Amino acid sequence: MKLYFLSGLPRTGTTLLSSILNQNSNIHSTSTSSLLDFLSGVDYVYNEVQQRHRSADNRQLKNIFKSIISSYYSHLSVPYVIDKWRGWMNNIPQIQEIIVSNPKIICTYRPIEEIITSFLFLLEKDPNNFIDIELKKRKLECNNLNRSIYLWEEGVVGESYRFFQESLNYKKCLYISYNEIVTFPNDTMNKIYDYLEIEIYPHNFKEIKSTSDDNDDYWQLKNLHQIRSEIKHCSPNPKKYLTPKLINYFKQYNKIFDYV
Repeated sequence: MKLYFLSGLPRTGTTLLSSILNQNSNIHSTSTSSLLDFLSGVDYVYNEVQQRHRSADNRQLKNIFKSIISSYYSHLSVPYVIDKWRGWMNNIPQIQEIIVSNPKIICTYRPIEEIITSFLFLLEKDPNNFIDIELKKRKLECNNLNRSIYLWEEGVVGESYRFFQESLNYKKCLYISYNEIVTFPNDTMNKIYDYLEIEIYPHNFKEIKSTSDDNDDYWQLKNLHQIRSEIKHCSPNPKKYLTPKLINYFKQYNKIFDYV
């Protein structure tokens, strides 16, 4: 079994890509994975335990990591597994050290103002969303300005953007834009197969079945991982949710995408 990685910014099509890839019976592309969480948890516990001793042998920790990785997907009888989690972008050195020296990592991206707008579109349909809950704790008004600032400065968008920046240090990621996925799906999938060195598969882009088992109640945002059965370019307009000043503010951060 070969292990690949799917990462990227939120609201950029990773759930859609996973569902499309899962049409191929030779591929298992995950929902939001817990593999990195397990590895991080073991690392934390191991460091705590080692404080009881005067010396530590890091080979032991690597052995544990390798055992977890080799067994995590051993119940699957497919040749290719694609593990999806945005945290892989800022853990590439760790992947190289304990998993594979030349990892294949697909990273998706999208203009920041579009990502923020996509979140705001979902937020207005769910009054009990995680952002408004946090804003209320801080006694801040639940408006799109405060939501946007929180998402960018403290929330998942800003965090993932920093992860994306770190991924640029590794010169071998495959960067795929959301626009490519929804506008040229066939070309995009062929590009992915070529990068992964897997035989091209004829995908159906008009009858896509979601394979995500993500519990959106956990993430506290309804329909966060919902996808359409047919690929369509119908994103909400940022001008409806953001002021011109805020749009221009976020646009300056899109320059990083010129490098990919």
